[in-house]
Amino acid sequence: MKKKMIVISIIALLIVILIAACTETSPTADSDIEALIQERCSECHAASRAFGAEKTREEWSVTIDRMIDLGANVSGQEKDQMIDWFVSQN
Repeated sequence: MKKKMIVISIIALLIVILIAACTETSPTADSDIEALIQERCSECHAASRAFGAEKTREEWSVTIDRMIDLGANVSGQEKDQMIDWFVSQN
């Protein structure tokens, strides 16, 4: 009975560690998104305009769509990543 409880405790601990590891945001991923934003936004204006703005997810979507219409080279996946990053910063 005692061995069974130890095994269950170890398995539970491993599951908690696995869940925690999967939910952490990778600093490298955040840095990559920041670099992407810097690259894409600074083609037409200072990227600080984008970094300084506080918008909702919907507002960012409209803004980025407008920039794409004006010629910004942003894929659909990049747009989603950028919006996620901007929203997470507020």
